[in-house]
Amino acid sequence: MREYQSLSQNDPRWKNEKLGTSQSTIGGWGCALVSVTIAARYFGKDILPPELDKKLEPYYIDGNLMNWTALTKIYPDIQFVEKLTTYDDAKAKQYLADPSYFVICCVDATPLGMPKGTHFFPLLGDGKILDVFDGQFKSFSAYPTSLGLRVYKGAPRPITTPPTTETSYRGYDLINLDSMKVCVDLLIEVQKGDFIRTTIVSRDYLPKTQIAEQYLLKSEAEQRIKDGIADQTTLAEGYKKQFDDLWQLILTHTPSEQISLHDDAKLMAYFERYTATTDQLTSVLKEKETFEQATQQKVTGLQNQVIQLQTDLETLQTRAKYLSEELTQVQAEKKRISRIAKVLDRLFLIFNREKTKYQLSELNTIKGKEPDAKFHQTT
Repeated sequence: MREYQSLSQNDPRWKNEKLGTSQSTIGGWGCALVSVTIAARYFGKDILPPELDKKLEPYYIDGNLMNWTALTKIYPDIQFVEKLTTYDDAKAKQYLADPSYFVICCVDATPLGMPKGTHFFPLLGDGKILDVFDGQFKSFSAYPTSLGLRVYKGAPRPITTPPTTETSYRGYDLINLDSMKVCVDLLIEVQKGDFIRTTIVSRDYLPKTQIAEQYLLKSEAEQRIKDGIADQTTLAEGYKKQFDDLWQLILTHTPSEQISLHDDAKLMAYFERYTATTDQLTSVLKEKETFEQATQQKVTGLQNQVIQLQTDLETLQTRAKYLSEELTQVQAEKKRISRIAKVLDRLFLIFNREKTKYQLSELNTIKGKEPDAKFHQTT
């Protein structure tokens, strides 16, 4: 199995940097860039993703799409071998058996929550991959649908100090200062709360993006409502107990005994506070119900938007297919017209030649001579 230095597109050092000349970030869309960076480092180039991104800018397609031959233009000693648009397991194993080859795999990105996208990462062999999304070494089965291969060839960097159990842990080089700084920085961010633990996404930790902040605010609001309901319920139960105690005190009085005005006023005060608390509790419950309804409406609206976008996409795909068929028909008609034009040109030449022969024959007949044989043959 190959040994590559782990790099991740979500490394805090560059995950928020722009990819190429677009507004996309390396963290969001830089899997191809980081995979090619690992290839360059495998062949002895000391370079990191942001630096290689700048070198690749003139060669990107549409501002940020990888031009796989560009690495050869930057480093002529690294040869781009081929691009396979379908996955060939036999070829992959053949290339990985030779250390002078570096193989990048293209897969369906559905496991990352992007069912319409693709994802790239280096193959290690023996059913293992280096997933550049999080920099972890994983099983190839983590991505069920493989779509193709990209292959480079060069002279690999000599391994002078192979990692051992004392200097390597879970793919991280413990004696690499930069690697350890990244781990410490990430740990501090988690401890400070810059990352939150959540169960609604596929990863264990979700950075505090706008979506995460909205989720956190929603959770805090729901907790406040729950706390408010609990507090108001406890308060109401306390008032009710005091009310019941006073009521029992009244019931235990004999008819000859008089209820003091003090106790009566206290009783009414408790009753009013109990009523007010019950009204407040009802208001809080109504607020909670309104919040849940508004949240559900937003979710339904987003689901409807997704359905509409999928419908629009299917319509555009159908239209594209129809236009492609029309283009094929137009090209075929163009070829047919071109062939007819060539035939007409040929007929026109024959007609002019015969016309000329006829005119010369008429002229010689008028003069009382036979047509000149030599001139006739020339024409």
